[in-house]
Amino acid sequence: MALFRPYLIALLALIALTMAGCATLPALTPLTQVRFQYDHISDARMQGIDLTAPNFRLGRMELAQLGMGMSSRQLPLAFTMHLRSENPAANRIAAHLSRLDWVLLIDGRETIRSSLATNIDLAAGQSQTLPVQVRLNLFDFFNDKNGRQLLDLAMAVAGAGGRMPQGVALKVTPTIDTPFGPIAYPEPITVGPPQGSAPTVGLSLPAAIACEPLHVASALRSRRLH
Repeated sequence: MALFRPYLIALLALIALTMAGCATLPALTPLTQVRFQYDHISDARMQGIDLTAPNFRLGRMELAQLGMGMSSRQLPLAFTMHLRSENPAANRIAAHLSRLDWVLLIDGRETIRSSLATNIDLAAGQSQTLPVQVRLNLFDFFNDKNGRQLLDLAMAVAGAGGRMPQGVALKVTPTIDTPFGPIAYPEPITVGPPQGSAPTVGLSLPAAIACEPLHVASALRSRRLH
């Protein structure tokens, strides 16, 4: 009988482990169902110009700033994209979002990527807004576009003039804490505003900004810009 005792103990341990594993499956499965969606974009600036200001306009000072940026091939675009994360009530358990890896998509192109330590607890049926701060030099990823095209692109992304932002999204990979440790989503989720045909922002721009950026400064000096 003593010969069978080790096998009996091993069998009982295996059964207990299997039962424990089965008990955790209902708790793990709902965690992958936390939803992520676009909420809004705020604080969008290019070359220090506030693109989301209610009274946004391009005057001489702003055109001079753009001209200097184009001359030096430095057009920094910065904004905050707010995402809404929601743990559906049907899950019946809380979810802890510990990390968010993301890739910024602009005009269909992958640009910068980063990670955000979130430390967010979401009770079942609760949602929370998650701000993701973004900053990139447009010339690093769109050097095939001229000044006018880059300005149009930045204004579309920012939703300048009160329009819905266009051509921007985040490809996110959330990580959820579980009793077995952090588990990342198996596939990235693309989150962004509803997409339609991006409208041309109704701003009258001098032709010089679409060609040689150095012409902007010279045009300002000669007061040809209105």
